[in-house]
Amino acid sequence: MLNRIIKRYLFLPPILLLTVRVLLSALFLFLVFNNQKETAWYAYLAYVYSFYTLCLVVVRVVFIIKKEKKKAEKLKKDNLITKAKRAFPLATVSFSLLISCSINFLFGIFRLIHGLISSSVWFSSIGAYYILLCAVKALLLIRLIFHMLTSRFKKTRKRGTPILWKALFSYWFTSV
Repeated sequence: MLNRIIKRYLFLPPILLLTVRVLLSALFLFLVFNNQKETAWYAYLAYVYSFYTLCLVVVRVVFIIKKEKKKAEKLKKDNLITKAKRAFPLATVSFSLLISCSINFLFGIFRLIHGLISSSVWFSSIGAYYILLCAVKALLLIRLIFHMLTSRFKKTRKRGTPILWKALFSYWFTSV
């Protein structure tokens, strides 16, 4: 009983009590720093009390984050989009490749045009780099889609990334 009371009010106090402690520690520190009495004996008490309050806030935040993380995991399991991503990992990877390839292409074209208009070699080279990056991603995307359509890989229960690398490398090494 006493153990529960000590734990409840000293180590994991309710939010209202914690808010009062935060306000009190802020008030004590304000009085200490405003009166320029940083080395007085009561200033050290304010420092210790503020540190204790800070520790309580950190512990409370950690408990809240753990609780919210459990709720998020439960929602993630029930979410249809997450179930689809787990059921079709290669489709998820190919969609991600498509989005990043599109963004790289648009940014590369923008930088290339900007470099040509301002006659800057720097911006032109950045634009060329992003277009080259887009070409590499497009090549990966084409090979992945081709591999998905020909179904040359077996579906396993592993995550999407090992399946992707297995599919891509098996295609590259068998097509050469």
